[in-house]
Amino acid sequence: MHSLGEKKDGGDYGSAANDRAGDVHSTVTLGNYEVGGGIRSSVDDLLVYGGLYVAKGRYQGQEIVPAAWLETMWQPVHRLTKDAWYGYALKTTRDYAGVTLVEHGGGQPGVSSNFGFVPEKELVCVVLSNLENVPIRNVWLAAVNAALGLPLAHKESAAPTYQLDREELEKLVGTYTSAEGGNVRLFIRDGAPVAEVAGSEFSLRAAASDTLIFVDSDMPLRFFFKADSRAWAVLLGMRMLCRSE
Repeated sequence: MHSLGEKKDGGDYGSAANDRAGDVHSTVTLGNYEVGGGIRSSVDDLLVYGGLYVAKGRYQGQEIVPAAWLETMWQPVHRLTKDAWYGYALKTTRDYAGVTLVEHGGGQPGVSSNFGFVPEKELVCVVLSNLENVPIRNVWLAAVNAALGLPLAHKESAAPTYQLDREELEKLVGTYTSAEGGNVRLFIRDGAPVAEVAGSEFSLRAAASDTLIFVDSDMPLRFFFKADSRAWAVLLGMRMLCRSE
């Protein structure tokens, strides 16, 4: 899927604008990430990059990088959900309608993006948007579904439903932050969990004693514990946030 514009995903980048006198003024500072880099690219270039994975490291008949190195990046290492795993900078969903989804999403002020590929089909898909905090992954997945001949609304199987008791829920309540700038505040309203992210509130449901699900997007929040104490961290997307309150 093609789009105009640049991807701004991580890194110490900013945007700028020219005034009538020709002077350049910075408008947004995108931060300096401690554990990640950054990339500015176009859809076309990201399609070429994705092509390296499905072509086993070759481009125009020449080996650019060993295939084994690339395959290592999307092998499952850390479980994210019951179906998805995190490898080395790439998320993998195994047995999605008989194929493997490999992807990475990101966002910055004014930008949302999702990149990925289906190795069995040699399919690469990239979606860039000039909107922030939008469900861009749903757009990406619909495009992948179309290419695979699946219904546009096809998704991974839904996470199970779990009934949290008050004590379990209280262990999750708090504010979690990342040095990269992300934060989420979890609180209880009318006996149900609610998350505040980037100034917006989202209803949650429980899928396990350590996992809450965003009702609107099905994205999980997985919590981490030490012994029987309160959760000390939560995994939001592909970012770990530590308890700050």
